[in-house]
Amino acid sequence: MKRLLVFLIVALFGIFSTQSFAKDQILIGFTTSLTGKLNAESKAQLQGIQLWVNNVNKNGGIYVKSMGKKLPVALKYYDDESNKERVQQLYVRLINNDHVDFLISPYSSDLTATAAIIAQQYGKIMISTGAAADDIFAKGFSVVYQMYTPASRYLTGALDMLKKYDPKAKKVAIIYEQSEFAKAVCDAAKDYAQKHGFNVVMFEAYTPNTTDFSAFL
Repeated sequence: MKRLLVFLIVALFGIFSTQSFAKDQILIGFTTSLTGKLNAESKAQLQGIQLWVNNVNKNGGIYVKSMGKKLPVALKYYDDESNKERVQQLYVRLINNDHVDFLISPYSSDLTATAAIIAQQYGKIMISTGAAADDIFAKGFSVVYQMYTPASRYLTGALDMLKKYDPKAKKVAIIYEQSEFAKAVCDAAKDYAQKHGFNVVMFEAYTPNTTDFSAFL
């Protein structure tokens, strides 16, 4: 994921390298869940972004064609507390108060959906680094770029592999956590499985705090 983030960001900055920068650096803004329920995943994403910045700056920064030179990259981020309202407030702040040049999304589809609305309202380019829900990218946003495989295709590769390496396999059971995102992933997997000749013999959700799966098994 970290390597993919590097390639995507460099590619996008290459596309938009004609933008004029009044400052002596490229400032990238985002929020991250240093606290709240998304704390662990967000910290991993933050570390990946920081690793990328360190690598870019060690190599002199990103070349900006309009200036004829490389500029170092700096980060500006806030703790969104895993909260949509905080995301909305903070992305407005990043754009209006901190005057960031580009945006990176928060972690999770729910928070990214909120940030994407703000990015679109202000016409500020945002790279989605931690979200995959298809509906975010079905709303006609013109400044939001996706780097993840869409949620609807998360499990299609696994089903393709099953069909290829075990042609006799005909039955599939799908058990998923009771959440909006997990259901979106598994609804798509169920449709894909049925279209490719599998019999979906179980399609059930479990509550997030479930630890005993013996009943399903």
